[in-house]
Amino acid sequence: MTCLPVSGGCERHLTDPFVECLNDSQGTCFAYQTCFHHINNEPQPEALYSATDTGARLVIERKSVVWPLNYVKRHQNDHLVAAILSEGLRELADLQPLSIRLEPSGLMSRKELESFARDIVASVRSSMDTLRTGRVLGSQRAGRSWTCNVDFDRDPSDGPLTGLIVRWPEPLESIRAEALPAQLTQKLLKLLDSTVKKFSGYPDARRILLLDPHGSIRHKDGSWWHRALKPLPTAIPEIWLGIHDWVTDFDQGWEFEQVFPIRGEPYALLDGQPLYDFLPT
Repeated sequence: MTCLPVSGGCERHLTDPFVECLNDSQGTCFAYQTCFHHINNEPQPEALYSATDTGARLVIERKSVVWPLNYVKRHQNDHLVAAILSEGLRELADLQPLSIRLEPSGLMSRKELESFARDIVASVRSSMDTLRTGRVLGSQRAGRSWTCNVDFDRDPSDGPLTGLIVRWPEPLESIRAEALPAQLTQKLLKLLDSTVKKFSGYPDARRILLLDPHGSIRHKDGSWWHRALKPLPTAIPEIWLGIHDWVTDFDQGWEFEQVFPIRGEPYALLDGQPLYDFLPT
């Protein structure tokens, strides 16, 4: 589960890592100038950068794309469940590596979610001796399935050898880029139309739309997005994916991939260091 970014206000903390990637991989020297949202009541891109050598301008519009439509509610529910599990199992997880896998919690009420999470805590606490033998505890109840085990094989390179890790495997949803659900198509068309309006005042600038997908489209690659977004408005000459995600169970990093035009391989950034670079252009 990856957290949705808080929208509103200056998003420089979300665009600066991308510009760093751009400068490192393409030999540019763009530097931050300003964040803006409205000038004379006209919608604006997220941020403006300019090249320190030539003065060329770069404007970036950043958009989060969420699918399915109920993903935000599910995400909030999962946070609530995780908080109850963490608190209820804290002292046990301090002594051994516990791993819990949960079905995404759907649209249960808050009361139902709290009861569900507390039932898991009670089951785990009463079954620790069994779990320590290597057996897996859980339930396959429809809509509320879960498993728990002591993670004896946890890799030291992933972080502490004790503690609780909670995972929500995202249900597989086969979405063909050439046959998107109607509501997703409408969502993307609205996003592109909004971006065109925000770029209209910057015809001479380099214009980049930076997408941050969530939910079942989180890990679709650049090729999928290239096909899903065709035909692209000419006012949006460049689109990238910009995802801040878990690189290990304990570390997060940025991953960027160019969608339009396709140029090279994904670039990952963890703690400021590039893991992969672009192919030469």
